[in-house]
Amino acid sequence: MKTLYVDIDEDITTLLEKVSTLKSAVLLLVIPKGSRLFQNAINLKLLQKRAKEEDKTLQIFTNDEKGKKMIQAVGLKLYQGHAKKRQQQQKTAIDQLPKGAPQPKVKKVSITEVSESKRKKQTDKVSSPQKKQQSKTQKEWVKFFMLNTLQKKTVLGFSTLAVLFFFVVMYIAIPSATIYLTPASNVLEATVNVTLAQQQTNPELFRNPSSHTINVTPMDLTFEKNLVIPTTGKVFTGSRARCNIKIFNERTSAWNLIANTRFVDDSGVVFRIQEALEVPAARFQIVQDEEGNSSREKVPGSLIASVQADELDEEENIIGARGNLPAETKFILPGLSEFNQSLLYGMNETPCLGGVTDYYSIVTEDDVEAAQEKVRVEMESAARQYLIDYVEGINVERANGTETEASDLSQLVLFDDAYAINYEVLDIQVPEDIVDQRVDEFSVSGEMRVRGVAYERQRFYEHLEQGLLSRVHPEKVLSQIDFDSATQNIVFSDSDLESLSNIKVSVTVRGIEEYNFDPRSDEGQQIVNRILDYVPGIPNVDAHYFIANLEQIQQARISIWPFWKNELPTRRSSITIKVQ
Repeated sequence: MKTLYVDIDEDITTLLEKVSTLKSAVLLLVIPKGSRLFQNAINLKLLQKRAKEEDKTLQIFTNDEKGKKMIQAVGLKLYQGHAKKRQQQQKTAIDQLPKGAPQPKVKKVSITEVSESKRKKQTDKVSSPQKKQQSKTQKEWVKFFMLNTLQKKTVLGFSTLAVLFFFVVMYIAIPSATIYLTPASNVLEATVNVTLAQQQTNPELFRNPSSHTINVTPMDLTFEKNLVIPTTGKVFTGSRARCNIKIFNERTSAWNLIANTRFVDDSGVVFRIQEALEVPAARFQIVQDEEGNSSREKVPGSLIASVQADELDEEENIIGARGNLPAETKFILPGLSEFNQSLLYGMNETPCLGGVTDYYSIVTEDDVEAAQEKVRVEMESAARQYLIDYVEGINVERANGTETEASDLSQLVLFDDAYAINYEVLDIQVPEDIVDQRVDEFSVSGEMRVRGVAYERQRFYEHLEQGLLSRVHPEKVLSQIDFDSATQNIVFSDSDLESLSNIKVSVTVRGIEEYNFDPRSDEGQQIVNRILDYVPGIPNVDAHYFIANLEQIQQARISIWPFWKNELPTRRSSITIKVQ
């Protein structure tokens, strides 16, 4: 194992070159506290990626607490060899002691004896004047301890109050201020062209480290689907209702009706006349009221006709007993326009009777065609979920194969795009000679082949993060990435998405960049110094106006203590800046 000492201001590019240069399978990086590498987690991710490419094992030793958290979050290993070495040395020292050796006897000395001995030695060293002064001091302490309990409590109480009063005065008298800053930020958008390819069939795409290429796991699955389809064919075996209806004609000319003309009530029950008819035209007659006044009144023409209910209504449902309608049910002619329906209509003066509901179901050609189409649609709908479940099964196997559970980012996800999921119906089977059979339902089965690809979510996110980082302003940092907002479109694929071995996807992702207020960076130190050089001793309103108008600041809030003060402290050390 070789040790590499990292400078505090060393950038990631130089460090990556050093890692590649060292010829050792295990490297120990010693990173100082406050190193530039801990400004962004992407530095550690790039370091981890380079180590995997070089097939090297990295261990990191640092005293930076923030850096330790970032190292553990990324997945790198912290070096603990120094602790193990101390434990080993202690254990070796203990093991070297002879077993069963008698322990030396140690005389127990009381605290009083230790004090007496120490006091005696000091007394021997001091001169005669010093002895007198010491004796005087001891007498004063003796007088104090000779006081009664009440006097002691009084003295101690006043002393405690004096100390508390001192700290309260100091706390109030020394002003302080805290400035809460929210960095100015803006939405950053980047479009990254990601290539999803199989490394075995396209090795040349993975030779360029700057290309956004992700290795995919192809999936080629076959599954079956069984459905039970209810029959829709019905053979009516009951009886149909009959009655006489009076047909009214409000047109001034006769109305000819052909045989089997339909009459329908508001519930959809269909009745038909049995023969052709001619309904007389409406006429006008003179009528007189009770006072003898005459008026001209229109009287519609009418005709009584015999009608019989159909077997099925307009919704293809059995009518049967539903045709037994009460008297004075109004019928319209559905074959006429809405205007003509108001001129020609019918009404039964007596109830319609004789309808009996009785039928049996049969399989029709339409049922067979509908069953084949339904099983095909059901298989296409289930194919996507079948691929998702298959990918979840792979993730479970990968997690069980390791000592620790795999993280969500390293798990595989299905490339869920309609153009990247291929369906192929292999077979659809319907029972032979099922048409016209007297059954209420029948079964149909289908077999489908579905193909798709899956990729690691972490690799996908890393490429999107790199695309956003390339667009970040030099004075800003990438503070947030909204991976859920990513939209993707397939640019091209080989063989019209048939082989699914090389798919190029254009992905648009959004993030948030904000000004860097980290005091360890040059940009952050400049902003902090600019504020601390201006605000000491000025009124709160002026300080807030100055800070809020800085380009790097989105929002500022100032808290001053004591609360009745309107000016910031004159000392820079009394002003604290916190970034929210």
